[in-house]
Amino acid sequence: MSVIVLEGRPRWVPELRRRLVEPPIPVRACRSLSDAREAARRSALPCVMLLDLSVTPEACLAWMGERTRDDRRDAIVTIAPPGVVDLEWMMRDLGIGAVLSDTSTADEVARVCQRQWQAVRETR
Repeated sequence: MSVIVLEGRPRWVPELRRRLVEPPIPVRACRSLSDAREAARRSALPCVMLLDLSVTPEACLAWMGERTRDDRRDAIVTIAPPGVVDLEWMMRDLGIGAVLSDTSTADEVARVCQRQWQAVRETR
């Protein structure tokens, strides 16, 4: 199990790698939604996906809608800029586990990812 992070430039991956050490949780960086989707698909176990919606918000939202028909139990956490954060309830209806603002601290993001990772682990 791991945390797969979609972000345009390195911000969350180094922060999460520093913080997700107990228990150790692997963190993988992806620069495109297709790479993140492929990484999740290749993972034998469910994972946590952290999607920075400033990268490709429309594509991410469309994919979230598609994945509701999927059998996978991946947890999805989004980091959204102010205009997109307003869509929190729509995203929650799509099964998103947490919606964070892009002003969230690295500690907050790590706590949410760890909580989601633990929840995914318990449902295996």
